[in-house]
Amino acid sequence: MRKFIRQTLTALFVAANLFIVSPVNAEVQTYEGTDEYIMNEAENLAVAKERAKEKALRNAREKAGVYIHSFSRTIDLELVEDEIISIVSGVLRVIEVHFDTTPLPEANGFTIRATVKANIDTADLEKWLYKDAEELSKIVEQDKELKRQEEVQEQKIEQLKQEYVRAETPEQKEVIVKQIADEDNAFLSNLKLREGNKFRDEGNFNRAAELFTDAIDINPKNVIAWNNRGWACVELKKYKEAMSDFDKAIELDPNIWYSYLGRGQVYFNQKKQPEAFAEYNKALRINPNNAVLWNNRGAARSWFNNWKDAVRDYTKAIELDPNYALAYQNRGNVYQLLGETKKAREDFERANKLRRSNKKDDKAINEADTLRKNGDYQGAIALYNLAIETSPNNAVLWNNRGNIYGDNLKDYDKAIADFNKALELNPNYAYAYHNRGLNYSRMKNYEQALADYTKAVELEPSFGNAYNSRGLAYLDGFQNYTRAIEEFNKSIQLDPNSKYPYANLGRALTALKDYKPALVNFDKAIQLDPNYGYAYWHRGKCFEAMGDAAKAQADFAKAKELGFNG
Repeated sequence: MRKFIRQTLTALFVAANLFIVSPVNAEVQTYEGTDEYIMNEAENLAVAKERAKEKALRNAREKAGVYIHSFSRTIDLELVEDEIISIVSGVLRVIEVHFDTTPLPEANGFTIRATVKANIDTADLEKWLYKDAEELSKIVEQDKELKRQEEVQEQKIEQLKQEYVRAETPEQKEVIVKQIADEDNAFLSNLKLREGNKFRDEGNFNRAAELFTDAIDINPKNVIAWNNRGWACVELKKYKEAMSDFDKAIELDPNIWYSYLGRGQVYFNQKKQPEAFAEYNKALRINPNNAVLWNNRGAARSWFNNWKDAVRDYTKAIELDPNYALAYQNRGNVYQLLGETKKAREDFERANKLRRSNKKDDKAINEADTLRKNGDYQGAIALYNLAIETSPNNAVLWNNRGNIYGDNLKDYDKAIADFNKALELNPNYAYAYHNRGLNYSRMKNYEQALADYTKAVELEPSFGNAYNSRGLAYLDGFQNYTRAIEEFNKSIQLDPNSKYPYANLGRALTALKDYKPALVNFDKAIQLDPNYGYAYWHRGKCFEAMGDAAKAQADFAKAKELGFNG
């Protein structure tokens, strides 16, 4: 992944915890948000619709945030609210928007109700959790400022609308309409900014720069757009343009610390260390608790042989972030130059240990995941074997290897042994409990499976798939259809866009001879995934039980065509 700051490493998240989990039935998650906006005659209808859409999208983001929080906890990553908001904004992709516009009774205006459907691809989410933490720290900081601006804008627009209603003369109304138009431009500019941020986050800096330019054209006072275009120019090695943009951002807001950081980066890339040092000083006066800034200033000091002060800066960075591998490496380099070999060796060992737990494990997981997707299960196992040899205390490695043993190689004993080890290392690992339960279910040990699914939902109450799996244990292991239905309904409540609980609920209802609602649920599963052979097969069994042989045979044939043979 390309980084905004090339001489730095992670500072915001504990990088040693950023491991990919391969959730069972990982898929695209869909969220729906709905909200409305009241528009009066002073406003533009197109902009009002965008405001309604943004409110609905915010509602979808809140729902998606619950999922991301749950996902992050399964990999031992505790995210604060601001971090979750930034990640949601980065990974949520709008796929459908619908507007209902209703005239206001006895007023010149409309109620605009927007409904938004948006997806999160778990692959995109995993990439975000791997982002360089310095990049993330800037993104989080910007999103907080952007959210503050948007809240102020919303309050301002509502105030202006009230003033418009109270205005007594056409001249007064005309002034207010102009002010509303200015607020609309600020709002539309931020929409362009958010769009540009998505391209930036994907590494498409040329397109990002174009959208940041659009944001600036709409609202030349959009300080974040100037800053972000500056960083895009840094990535594109357009340093003159980058410096001009950072200068403009600072002119608009002298307290925007990441623009000083940007100017320092330009100077550093041009080997102008004294100038870089001065910019990092300015940034530190604004944000003295940022480990990256202390590390960068230490790097600038090192360039002009100010070794002792460099050590102090690196030490401060480490105090702020004890898992900052590059700060240890940089401090070790200086200790070595100063002849303090023992301290240097200790820092190098600490840096290497942190990097091994980051890069080697991350690389192994990514490579093994690719092999697994391509059907090379033994190759994936071999990679996990090597990774576990060097990182035997990484619970995720044991969990992921267990998934391959169980899901792909059908070696349930080895799978369970790996999940046991993962849980020994991390007793609060909800996914490992769930995955071990799946393998107990495959071995028909439903009592133990139920215990594991129950533990998984105790640790992670929003773990929808665990409720679905527990329902299957009740259904297949104990023929407790009533309890199974409760579990499937809970799974649907938590994840209404997952096909699995609908199909399984249909099975339970079929067993109770409640055929009509069973068909409704099978239909819903097929609507969510038209290639879901399991749902066609069991819908066929429902039709068969109802005596409709023709429909049953059609569904059985479709299931076989899709590779499911019952």
